[in-house]
Amino acid sequence: MISSNIASMAFALPASLAAQLDFPDRQIICVTGDGGFAMLMGDFTTAVQNDLPIKVIIFNDSKLKNIRKEQSMYGFPEFATNLTNPNFADFAKSCGGDGYRVDKPEELDSALEKAFSSKKPAIVDVIIDPVKISPMMT
Repeated sequence: MISSNIASMAFALPASLAAQLDFPDRQIICVTGDGGFAMLMGDFTTAVQNDLPIKVIIFNDSKLKNIRKEQSMYGFPEFATNLTNPNFADFAKSCGGDGYRVDKPEELDSALEKAFSSKKPAIVDVIIDPVKISPMMT
């Protein structure tokens, strides 16, 4: 499931929970930005409580980059796009799931292997460049 280009932040985590309930024998992967995840991060406890082994990959740049992109597209200066994030890997562990933090590209494969080997819900908190931005989709 995907909800891109319709301004629906925070869709990924609840959609992943629903998908895991609908398809209990499949591995569900939630790919999300830090802003969207943070909006409903408490729902991760639902995955833990209900033994829903979703894997959450968070692109963590401490920014609302799509908002920044839209501001730029319409000629506005960047405003209120910075985030102060927790360590999402530690958050996962505090909820009873597994958590892995990736600070360097060479750590990614190992973190993903550990997360996908786990029977628990898991978060892979991937720190990414806050300056680089993907091209505009039209």
